[in-house]
Amino acid sequence: MKTSLRYKIVLCMVMVTTSILLCAAAIPTRTAESNGMSRKILWVVDGVALHDSIFTYSVDRLRSDSAMFYAAQSLSYVYPSDIESICVLDSVEAADYGFVNCSGVVKIQTSFHEPLLIVVNGIPYKSHVKMTAGQILGTLDCIGRILVSEIPDLQDYDVKSVDIIKDLSVTCHKQRTPFVVITTGLPYYRVDDLAGDYFAKHGKQNYTLHLNNDSTYVFTQRRLDKKAIAPKIRNTGTWSISKGRIVLKSGYNPEDLLSSGYMTLEGMVLDIKTRDKLTMPKQAWHNRKNITLKRQRK
Repeated sequence: MKTSLRYKIVLCMVMVTTSILLCAAAIPTRTAESNGMSRKILWVVDGVALHDSIFTYSVDRLRSDSAMFYAAQSLSYVYPSDIESICVLDSVEAADYGFVNCSGVVKIQTSFHEPLLIVVNGIPYKSHVKMTAGQILGTLDCIGRILVSEIPDLQDYDVKSVDIIKDLSVTCHKQRTPFVVITTGLPYYRVDDLAGDYFAKHGKQNYTLHLNNDSTYVFTQRRLDKKAIAPKIRNTGTWSISKGRIVLKSGYNPEDLLSSGYMTLEGMVLDIKTRDKLTMPKQAWHNRKNITLKRQRK
């Protein structure tokens, strides 16, 4: 049975080498495990409950005028200017989070919102979803959910490894969010990689394909023959990437078909040779051989 993407991600996370610094710890529960935390401080960052092992300063310092500086030092990923508020509360407040054996609660709210950095086969991407400081320091499940949302078909590319690298210094600055480094057996592409203009010429036929960032396309065929019944044929619709191929799906707007003379096309699949070359198979647009469409650089 085919392994789910989320299971693969979790499995790869468990198998990462000890040199990779993983997230601090899982959120404590109200079972026997939480009894070992008796009378300890509960830290809540951006609504996420954490172990206090990541904090190097005492609660008294978080009551001082330099509290934001101390909290930023402990949180590692945030700057003092990112911290909106720090509240040090008594043990009664801990009950609101389901913890009854804590001696107090420190609630830290930040304005930190940064995209997760994903590197697939050496190519860096930024996630559309942004993470909070609490999510970075919490469990691995949040990162797993973002990967499933950002790359839902990743399992189709033969995933070899998924590594999480934290506390990575870039020049003199520390990286704000973790890197998720993914290696796949098959080439992986995103919409941003392939959006652009492609052109091919075969005999008296010219082919032009415009792939837009909003997942729409315009396909144009021009025939350089004055006797041609239809010297210019256009087709529009939406495009997507599936298992290393581009799938063109025609739109069916009646007004466009009538006013612009568009010709419907149920669908066409293009093979991705590289980020700059696409292959249109035989008979896709009445062509007798495979056509290579090359990206037009401006």
